Amino acid sequence: MKLLHGLLRGLPILMLLLTGCDLFRAAEDELKPGSRAFFFDKQQAVELELAKSNPATGDAWSATAIRQSFDPPVWEIRSGPGGKQLVDRIANGSFLAHLIDTLTTLQVFEAAPKGPPEGFGLRPPRFAIRLKLEPGITREIHIGAPEPKSGGAWISLANPQSSPRITLVKGAALQMLGHLSSFDEFRQRTMLAPLAADDIDEVELFLRGKSYFYAQREGDIWTDRRNKPLRGSKADVSIWLERLVHSRAQAFIDDPVLSEKLLGILSSRPRFEALLKDRTGKATRLRVDSARVGSQDSVIAEASSRPGAVFVSYPELPTYFDTFRK
Repeated sequence: MKLLHGLLRGLPILMLLLTGCDLFRAAEDELKPGSRAFFFDKQQAVELELAKSNPATGDAWSATAIRQSFDPPVWEIRSGPGGKQLVDRIANGSFLAHLIDTLTTLQVFEAAPKGPPEGFGLRPPRFAIRLKLEPGITREIHIGAPEPKSGGAWISLANPQSSPRITLVKGAALQMLGHLSSFDEFRQRTMLAPLAADDIDEVELFLRGKSYFYAQREGDIWTDRRNKPLRGSKADVSIWLERLVHSRAQAFIDDPVLSEKLLGILSSRPRFEALLKDRTGKATRLRVDSARVGSQDSVIAEASSRPGAVFVSYPELPTYFDTFRK
């Protein structure tokens, strides 16, 4: 009886594994104008492989990311271009979540006329995306050249059970992929992500190790250490926090030797430091200084939530810390 019960419990998963390809083939057979070209349960996506090849710009790279969390969307890069390991492996989780979501909304516009894949920009494709879903199912889509008149693009759905069918599709996923101008856009350039301004209850700022500003949230206002409401420009902590938590990296330091050297500068009395505590008391530190990177003097930064990572920041980041020094 226990054996029969175990077999019955495993039957739905077994049927899904056995019929996954058949369901996908049925979807391909129904590629009619107005129908969805590519569908799956986005919550089951656990791994994404993406390869880009743009002959016009020479931008060609591939990367693999593994989902760590669905909400908030946190993805970790397993490998970058050329399969190399990265010092900072956090992917742009929000972008990947939106990309996966919009893939399911691609709509068929029309079937392709007869012709070789090369004629539709599909050999090699501009983008090749492979999704691994739970439990053990894979979906793959190749996206080729854009079609200017319709605003769509040619795609083929890889299916080991039959020859790929080339179709013209339209949808927001095409615009999402257009934002991938380089591999850096695949990465999480927001240095403090996924920290949100609304989650922060305490702020303390330091200049060369000395505290010069403190604020704590009390309902809708910010107060000092003596619980007195902050006045004037010092009361605009929420607006300031929004700017800070959305600060983006201009570039990533992937050389481990250079990264370690710059971390030494940032850990020894950096020019600026922000100590941010959330409602549970968990602290995140952002340290900012300047250093020579390559042939240029640059603003560098590191966040305690991303151990070992050093970023080249935009020049305006240090000016954020001047706000409360006046």
